[in-house]
Amino acid sequence: MTATIFYLLAAVLAATTGTLVAGAGDDGTTHIRLYIHETFSGANATAVHVTDSPLGGNSTYGTLSVFDDELRQGSDAASQLVGRAQGITMQADLQDSGVFSTLLTVVFTVRVVIMVYDF
Repeated sequence: MTATIFYLLAAVLAATTGTLVAGAGDDGTTHIRLYIHETFSGANATAVHVTDSPLGGNSTYGTLSVFDDELRQGSDAASQLVGRAQGITMQADLQDSGVFSTLLTVVFTVRVVIMVYDF
């Protein structure tokens, strides 16, 4: 069932433009390495702080940010753009300012080719 869903997803993604190649490992898994490029400030910021905590003071509980980041094939900003990482991040713990909940959607703008080898 999982393989069927995976290949269905690959077929849907193949309808887009460009190419991203991924290979299947010896254990049957497929690894795709992508890099999220996020900009926090300036005219081209891709991550924006929306609201502070409703509790006020030094509390970070309930802070909300949104992002629409570039998804690239490499860590270099000039590497091939393959999609977008879009979503919401919220601070979700009253006690610890380092606990976040994130809703993330990955949108591919290139064709994904899965290389599968049967020996």
